[in-house]
Amino acid sequence: MRTAAKESNALDAGKELRDEIKQRLQKKDYLVRVFQTGDYLMSGGNHTRMVLPRRFYRVCSLDELPEVIRFMKETFWEHPDLTQGMSTNEIKNIPFEEKMWGIYYDIDILPLSEEKVEGFNHAIETGLLDDWRAYSQLIDEDTQTTA
Repeated sequence: MRTAAKESNALDAGKELRDEIKQRLQKKDYLVRVFQTGDYLMSGGNHTRMVLPRRFYRVCSLDELPEVIRFMKETFWEHPDLTQGMSTNEIKNIPFEEKMWGIYYDIDILPLSEEKVEGFNHAIETGLLDDWRAYSQLIDEDTQTTA
């Protein structure tokens, strides 16, 4: 009987931890500063088929960050007729020649919640970021000399 109780407590603790992690992943704790520019490759170098360069901000959760990062690896396109509720068929009917192409060339992920900002400030004040920056540079130099 005692083993069953321990297993039940372990399962409850595990479920509770998973729920806490899920909440943390979905909490919009980050402000992402995105820098976008036109994509030369997909637009064929035609500036009229490129999105305009711009900087914008987006509040994100950890779950949403991969989507933002994806557009540093893949191009995206925009069109004046493209709307949220369009069907897949309607989207497919937008002519390739009318699409305006872009790519994110840089992003900054900034803490937004007070808790994250306090943690970030503490890391600066204690020199933690300086230490990790120095360590990272040493590792980079070491891998360059051994390669």
